[in-house]
Amino acid sequence: NTPMKEQMEVSKQLIRKVLKNSIPDATEEELANVSAEHMQELMGAIMSLHKMDKEGSRTEKIKDVIKARQAQAKSNQ
Repeated sequence: NTPMKEQMEVSKQLIRKVLKNSIPDATEEELANVSAEHMQELMGAIMSLHKMDKEGSRTEKIKDVIKARQAQAKSNQ
């Protein structure tokens, strides 16, 4: 469970950084309140933007693990 919490925190930090760079006038409150339901979509967009979404790549396998863990976290709530 701890690795999943760490992973979620790292994902939140990455999303926050990307959003802050993309939307400089976003408030800290807005950046901190990205809901879990939007995290997967945002991470997918970030991965795609940075050309990390090619089929069969190592990154694709990582994304599959992240999706599985997020689904598991939702089912545990």
